Amino acid sequence: MNRRRIKNGPVAFFDILGYQAIIDNNQIETVAQLIVDYIDKTPTYLRDFIKRSFSSLGLSAQELDGLAKLTSRRLLSDSVLLTATQPRARFNSEDRLWEWFLFLLECRQLMDWMVKNGLPLKGAIGYGEYFLKRSCFAGKPILDAFRLADNLDIAGCAFVPNAWSEVEEALKKGDEQIANFIKSISFKYEVPLKVGCSNVSPFKKDKSESLTMVAFTLPDDWKGNVREKVQKAFTAYNRRIAGKVKTKFENTVLMMESFL
Repeated sequence: MNRRRIKNGPVAFFDILGYQAIIDNNQIETVAQLIVDYIDKTPTYLRDFIKRSFSSLGLSAQELDGLAKLTSRRLLSDSVLLTATQPRARFNSEDRLWEWFLFLLECRQLMDWMVKNGLPLKGAIGYGEYFLKRSCFAGKPILDAFRLADNLDIAGCAFVPNAWSEVEEALKKGDEQIANFIKSISFKYEVPLKVGCSNVSPFKKDKSESLTMVAFTLPDDWKGNVREKVQKAFTAYNRRIAGKVKTKFENTVLMMESFL
């Protein structure tokens, strides 16, 4: 295998909750267009956010454009795969911290965009070597992320334990402002898991596990209205909250209320 196609870094795997009901009750173009819009707008969002929030870094327009394009996005039916490319140029001494900063910023942006548009996600972040060429991809971190995402009983994004260990190592070096931002959008949570799921090894089959998650950005109008807002997201596109979905809904409300 061509080693140039082997990447080493973070990957994130997300599933759209209630996708089957969306397909059954809506035109698929509606959902697909939302994700296409997200993919088109993301580089601009990332560039503007970094310029606005980290102006003290003094990045040039060319550097901002380059950083904003270092995460790739792939839509696979009801799933979204994010992968990262390591920053270069003058960030060599802090590559790992910048890599995680950009990657987690995009993960948060994706979750926010989707839940606000009625498409809540559940996902996970893995880390390690993987193969990527055009639409072909494979590797343990992708499988790890898929397994954990599949086992979540909540909308949100959790770190595979070894991925969070990599973040902790990266936080020990580099720009303090960037490190503090990463800490501000990650939090420990007793994450609800499916019980007795058969395909989640090496993760526990208990009802929950203490994992680090990526925080949503909740607008001010969510304060005092979390249940109503989450319900709106879970019932968009003619979906119903019933059966197993009700558990995910309640778990998501509890988690989001903990932010406020």
